[in-house]
Amino acid sequence: MPKRHHHKPSRLPQFLAIIGVALLVLAVFVFLEKLPAAIPTIDPNEPSEAPLDRALTDYQPTLTFKHSNYCRQCLIMLETVNQVYPEFSTTVSSVDVNVYDDNNSKLLKRIGLQLIPMLIFYDRNGSRAITPDHGRRRETDVKFYSASLQTASLLAFILVFMGGIVTSLCPICKPEINSKLA
Repeated sequence: MPKRHHHKPSRLPQFLAIIGVALLVLAVFVFLEKLPAAIPTIDPNEPSEAPLDRALTDYQPTLTFKHSNYCRQCLIMLETVNQVYPEFSTTVSSVDVNVYDDNNSKLLKRIGLQLIPMLIFYDRNGSRAITPDHGRRRETDVKFYSASLQTASLLAFILVFMGGIVTSLCPICKPEINSKLA
């Protein structure tokens, strides 16, 4: 009878599996390192006016954007805000207000929301600097208010933002907004 040689099972598959898991764990850690360090969170107990008040008391030029997640023009403007704002995020504060969130009703009454989409720009002193005509470019407003803005970054943001937006009032949203303000 011939002798059989017993070979030890290869450990190569186990070794490769361990290396694969280690690389996967390393990839996850590298990915997590590249995520933004601080993602703003919303405190559900915080009044809806708090983010705006905080921005204004920090003497930051501020953009407030009132919108609905169901309005086509609002979604177009929201996309533009998301494209343009990062370049100005260190010099201009942004307050995003969904008009259908019941937690925002006090803030909406305070600012006198009449229709959406609506942008309001505040200068660093907290004064309402400019309220564009529903996102339509109004160069006369921009030129008139540029002297009172007291900051080139807010003016630049307004020009870039308004240059990228051409929109009109959402006819579906207006009656619903008026009922919220009643």
